[in-house]
Amino acid sequence: MMTLTEPERPAVIVDKLLPTVARCEDYLREVRDAGTVLRGAVAVDKWERRLLVAVHAVGSSGAKAAALLGMPARTFNAKMEKLDAGRAAANGSKRRRSASNIE
Repeated sequence: MMTLTEPERPAVIVDKLLPTVARCEDYLREVRDAGTVLRGAVAVDKWERRLLVAVHAVGSSGAKAAALLGMPARTFNAKMEKLDAGRAAANGSKRRRSASNIE
């Protein structure tokens, strides 16, 4: 587990946890060499979904989660509702949001 040093802020830590450019390049070379295609939009959606679900779990509410990301609460909640709608459509249900049912 990573320990925080005084000068490090959470944004710096999140940046350290994201894949490096070199790691992305290596992966994309593997995709190319295998003759397959990486669906970029799908990959970006997955990263965004994971980040939103994680920050919602940590923040415990939409407003607090939005504040952690430095975005307006309305924007955060709209993104979460979009995730809920997509998941409900995929499952054929209309369940309410919780961190466990969005992942």
